[in-house]
Amino acid sequence: MSNAPDAYRLALKTAGGIIPLSLIVFTYERALNPLYASIPSAFLLDKFLFCAILVALVNPFFPLKSSHKLFFAGIVCSLAPNAAYWVPVWTTRRWKNPYWGPVLAHVAVLVPLALSFGNLVKSGRIRLSSGSDIVLRIGAAGASTFFSAFLSKKLWSRVAFLKNVSDDQIFLVHAFLAINAGIILLDLSKAVTKAKPIKGKKATPPSASSPLTRKAVALAVFLALWLSFSNRLLKSPVLPHPYPPTGNQEVKRVTKEPKPPAGLPFKHPSYPLIIHSSVQSTTGLIVVGEALENPDSPVHAVRYLRAAHSILGGVWVGSNVRSLDDEAPMYDARGVPLGDSIYGTFVLQEAARLVNSTGKGASKEDWKNALIIGLGTGISASAFHRHQMNLTIVEIDPAVYNAARRYFGLPDPGAENVFLEDARGWTAAKRAELESGKKMALYDIVVHDCFSGGGVPEQLYSVEFWNDLKKIVSPTGVVAVNIAGEINSKASRLVLYTLESVFPRCRAFYDSMDDIAEENYSEDFTNQVYFCTLSSEPLTFREPSIKDYVGSLLTRHMFQTLPKREVNLDVLRKSYINDSDLAVLSDSNNPLGKLQEEQGFDHWLLMRQVLPDVFWETY
Repeated sequence: MSNAPDAYRLALKTAGGIIPLSLIVFTYERALNPLYASIPSAFLLDKFLFCAILVALVNPFFPLKSSHKLFFAGIVCSLAPNAAYWVPVWTTRRWKNPYWGPVLAHVAVLVPLALSFGNLVKSGRIRLSSGSDIVLRIGAAGASTFFSAFLSKKLWSRVAFLKNVSDDQIFLVHAFLAINAGIILLDLSKAVTKAKPIKGKKATPPSASSPLTRKAVALAVFLALWLSFSNRLLKSPVLPHPYPPTGNQEVKRVTKEPKPPAGLPFKHPSYPLIIHSSVQSTTGLIVVGEALENPDSPVHAVRYLRAAHSILGGVWVGSNVRSLDDEAPMYDARGVPLGDSIYGTFVLQEAARLVNSTGKGASKEDWKNALIIGLGTGISASAFHRHQMNLTIVEIDPAVYNAARRYFGLPDPGAENVFLEDARGWTAAKRAELESGKKMALYDIVVHDCFSGGGVPEQLYSVEFWNDLKKIVSPTGVVAVNIAGEINSKASRLVLYTLESVFPRCRAFYDSMDDIAEENYSEDFTNQVYFCTLSSEPLTFREPSIKDYVGSLLTRHMFQTLPKREVNLDVLRKSYINDSDLAVLSDSNNPLGKLQEEQGFDHWLLMRQVLPDVFWETY
């Protein structure tokens, strides 16, 4: 029969180890995401975490004193900042594999971290009978894994304080505390032997310095060494977040122009690349970078916005700024001219203004109110503003909004028109206001672009969300929905099936510069924009005019080639018969997130083709 007090002691020690372990797991994942994105970073992570904790709890190989366990944990945490950076960098440069790269990182970084903290849980005094020992330890390992992952995602990711604490600081503070605790528990006293008495004299007791004094000296030495070397040797080469340290206060939305951020951009020591801003925020690490003028580089004179390992958008700068008929370009907060978008999908969204089958489109006055859900760099929002439309912006991440205002020329829509929150709750609240009798202007154009990092927020694609949204859209309005991935994937079919259950008419267009044959719909990863309307009339587009381009060469090209970009949605509709479980996406049945995860690895590979490695390694 098992020893009940020992079992309780194991349970209590395991529970006590979960909190620091969960913070370490959170920090490790956060460190990995800019290099491998959230979906590949999570690949097999929980499996390796469980195995490492289980091995630490069983630990049949060598017994360790408490002080030695703490030293081991401290050393591992001290090495973690550089290991969590350089191991992923090495694997991406060598393999370009979003599967085995993260696996090697888990083995080299996560497993030692979990082993060291698992060792702190196990006590040599706990002796369980052989019959119940393995069950209890597996249970303890499973509970540690589950609650560590749960706290990492549900607690630490929501603690605002941690957004301004670097991964290096979290790792090194744990190392500092562990090693100091090990020093305190270390037995530094010398063995005391009895001295032989001399004839005629009393035996003198042996002299030994106090263990407390020795610990104090050891602690002082360690503190001195820590302060001298930790900043130089143990920190990873990533920037401090936020960067610049004094230039990331939230933009005052009531002002006409945002105040330029303080501090100079970070210049890469060996590559023509600068980082304007780098901030840990709601959706991950938000970085504004810029490739400087360099004709020898495959990518130059371009400014980009990234969230972790995903490009949210970008514009050409410097010598790449061009416009139609010498029309004045957009400018950032410092007055630097900005060129066209680097992605065609954002100007493709502007084609909503060309829809004429709903009775609108005859003149610019027909389109009055635009709603932007998911801002990015604000390309379509800025264009609508230049067409004198009233803008309402719903963006969950304040850092994305601030970046769009400072670095990508987004005009100020007015404080009352900016909502930095989840669009699901905002849309439901607007519908409730409307149904309560409150007077409000309906939206003529809605741009819905919430794709980031290879996945989408499921709640913004459910039938409940679309039903809320349609209540605040004009009966003749247009909803433009951006989807990234394979054109004829199950995820795309589910989205189309759900949209068409709410909106009578939908058409779709892709942004690829190359033609995509129907037989390749299930292979090519591309951006698509679905245009849907509540009107029962067939959805048609008018011919564009010079005024529609607002000086953009890319917009002219995308609008003039619009017919050849159309996706034959009948190909997707005919595929419905092959999906036995095809259903409308709802809050109770929404596999979209899981399906998008399968494309997350392809998205990682695509991002590595968009920008060279040095861009992803500098943040």
